[in-house]
Amino acid sequence: MNAERKNRKGCGSCLVASLIGSLLLALPVLWFIFGDLIADLAHRKKFDAVMWQRDDRGIQSPNWPPRLCMVDDLIRSDRLIDLTSNEVVNLLGPPHSKSFPAGAAQCDIHYYLGPERGFIRIDSEWLFLKLGPDGKVNRQWLYTD
Repeated sequence: MNAERKNRKGCGSCLVASLIGSLLLALPVLWFIFGDLIADLAHRKKFDAVMWQRDDRGIQSPNWPPRLCMVDDLIRSDRLIDLTSNEVVNLLGPPHSKSFPAGAAQCDIHYYLGPERGFIRIDSEWLFLKLGPDGKVNRQWLYTD
């Protein structure tokens, strides 16, 4: 009877060791799959016009500049829709030069946000705004060059 109990305890130890080993092997895979999403969610901030206009281009945090952290909240709020170009400039500050990025021809106003979010961050993300015939923003989207 004692030998039977020892075998059960040994089996339990093997099960715990197997679970821990499996978890240790799965963690890098899970981080590879979900790490970028977790980092993006962890860095999101509410839109703040003063911080946006300061546009420090990520001097304090080069991978997560303030504009990149706030843009999702800004777009989700639809705060820019129906604003005139002057109202947009009053809220966000002056836009960037029309000569860059290449896709800027698709929009009327664009702002540099920072390095693209994701695993390999070699491109840049931009906020693009399109004005309608009435001179008001009727479309907003993110662009990666």
